[in-house]
Amino acid sequence: MKEMTRIEEEAKLQKRSIDEQAEHWIKIGRAIETSEEFDYEQESQFDDLFNEFPEAGELLKHVQEQLTVAIELTNKTTDAVETMRKGLSSNQKLEGNQ
Repeated sequence: MKEMTRIEEEAKLQKRSIDEQAEHWIKIGRAIETSEEFDYEQESQFDDLFNEFPEAGELLKHVQEQLTVAIELTNKTTDAVETMRKGLSSNQKLEGNQ
C-alpha cells in the first residue's frame, strides 16, 4: 500500500485526482521504458550528480523515486490489464456456450 500513499500525497500536491496522478505516472513510466535514450545503467550517474551538486541532490532523489514508482505502477497496471483481459475473454467464452 506504500505506492497508494505516494500517489495520494503527490496527487494532492499536484492538484490531481488519484486516478489522474496514477495515469500521469503510468505515462512517464511507459515513456521511460520505451525511450531509446534511457538506460537503467544511467541510474548510477545520479550518484555522481548528487556529489557534484549537493543542493540539487534532494530534487534529483525525488525525481528518481517518482520515476521508480512510475515504472512499478506501469508494470502493475500492465499485469492488471492483462488479467482483466483474460477474465473478459473467459467470460465471453462462457456466455457463448450458453
